[in-house]
Amino acid sequence: MLYVNPAAYSFAPSSAETMDGPAREKAVLREFEQLFIRQLLKEMRKSVPEGELFPKSREQEYFEEIFDDHLAGEIARSGQFGIAKEMQEQIARAAEARKNAAARKPGDGLPLTPERTGLPMRGTAAEIELPRKKQGLPLPAPAGGLPLR
Repeated sequence: MLYVNPAAYSFAPSSAETMDGPAREKAVLREFEQLFIRQLLKEMRKSVPEGELFPKSREQEYFEEIFDDHLAGEIARSGQFGIAKEMQEQIARAAEARKNAAARKPGDGLPLTPERTGLPMRGTAAEIELPRKKQGLPLPAPAGGLPLR
């Protein structure tokens, strides 16, 4: 149940509807983040057992929903949760990829430089681990870690 203040409601379009471009995108993503956080808070509240001394009333449930909605709005506005920012970055990367794909000529092919590279391996895991296990020796330690047993 969502709190609605009829006195504050106007029939004018919302601020996100009157915006355009990046400002509208940012407002919509922030609203999505708020909705997600509110749902998360609601589910977290379900995990807390109700006390038998003070049973939960409808008024208390109503207050908790208003509180969760307000808290979710403040968390979303602060940007600390980061869902809206991450989604905005993903949308920007997808738009850039579409733009690059449209600019590429049919015979160009794919670029050959990988974006991320891993560390080169000196052998397969089986080649490294099995002989050491058979001899009862500890496995080599991962970078910065303790030896595997």
